Amino acid sequence: MMPGCAPATDDSLADDASSAAQDLAQLRARGVLRRAVEAFGESCGESHAARAEADDHAPLDHDAVDTVLGGGLARGAVHEILAEEAGDCGAAHGFALALALRLNRGGAMLWIQEERARAEDGAPYPQGIAMMAGKTMAGNVTAKNAFDPARIIMVRTRDARSTLWAMEQGLRCPGLDTVLAEVTGLAGACDLTASRRLVLAAREGGATGLLVQAGSGARDLKIASAARTRWLIGAHPSRRGLAGEPGRAAWRLHLARHRGGREGRWLREWDHEHGRFSAIGAGEGAAASRSGASQALSGNLPALPHQRTDQARGVAAG
Repeated sequence: MMPGCAPATDDSLADDASSAAQDLAQLRARGVLRRAVEAFGESCGESHAARAEADDHAPLDHDAVDTVLGGGLARGAVHEILAEEAGDCGAAHGFALALALRLNRGGAMLWIQEERARAEDGAPYPQGIAMMAGKTMAGNVTAKNAFDPARIIMVRTRDARSTLWAMEQGLRCPGLDTVLAEVTGLAGACDLTASRRLVLAAREGGATGLLVQAGSGARDLKIASAARTRWLIGAHPSRRGLAGEPGRAAWRLHLARHRGGREGRWLREWDHEHGRFSAIGAGEGAAASRSGASQALSGNLPALPHQRTDQARGVAAG
């Protein structure tokens, strides 16, 4: 035994062995992910960063929004999406998916979900993704530029650190259009240094990063970040369909931070039939809400025909 060294106990040896096993398992998992991402990138051809510079923005289909953003949402950059309130998590995820669809250029999407985020917000709903992507449940294409959900690569991570690492690896992959990552909180996870690493990876690979925070994110608006934009998203009442069916996904958009300097607030909805954003009724949604053209689905809606069968029989019998 070396002088000044305490003898090792069975407990300390067991702890060291357990820690070493965890480190080895994490290294193996990272190696598998790295090889999978690299192999997928090789099969998808040239890097998006090598494409024409004229294709460096994805229009959001609204002159005011696109003007503020300098032509649309910047590709090869990182954008943060936060829920306005805890109940707006679904809206934030839906908006992130809509952005990913607008950013699509024929490549694939890497969707990374932290286990805690999955526990809080649930797993992605395949049928909902297909509908927003321009496909029916039967697989029929409804949108002109429909995105095939089969091109979404789903990855689950143990914690925020692993999520950010996987996101960085994905952003460097030339075969990916977007990398959508869910974390439980920006504070303590994605600081200025971590966000700079993501930005550099996006510039090198050409993919666009969408970092979504699970849970209320309004409290994290002051966190320093190198991301190009930071959005605060709230759910907006959707307009019901002609038969009373659920309407299009609708949001209150708040561009709370923009490295271009300008910010803004808008109301937009997702037109899944054409794969684009659109205005919410007349007067950009505000007038529509006052006139009743935009109604919450939780209101008193007429029952669908198959729900009135028993009621009709009862009236006839009486």
